[in-house]
Amino acid sequence: MNSNARILSFLVLTLAGWTGCSSKPSANEGKKAAAALDRIQGKAQVLIESGGALDAALDRLAKMDARQAQIVELRFFAGLNVEETAEVMGISARTVKREWRSAKAWLSRELAAVKSG
Repeated sequence: MNSNARILSFLVLTLAGWTGCSSKPSANEGKKAAAALDRIQGKAQVLIESGGALDAALDRLAKMDARQAQIVELRFFAGLNVEETAEVMGISARTVKREWRSAKAWLSRELAAVKSG
């Protein structure tokens, strides 16, 4: 999945959470919407600033370990917590934590190699 698709997926998932809003959102719903838009902008900026390196690293991770890549996408892009990710994937929270740590470490090494290379 390329950067644009990842950003779009995150946007769709975020907006899907607003479908229960009334036609005139409350102040709290407005704050939640603003916070979600800030997260979208922040995640998009990370992808843009990586110059495609994060996107490429995520694609490599998906080829090596699809479950870890999916956990990264759910945690980072969709903003799910450990328990939500576990529920969506049908695995234990403990497995999500372990795979998340492993994926973050692998991505960190990959991105560091790109920066130094």
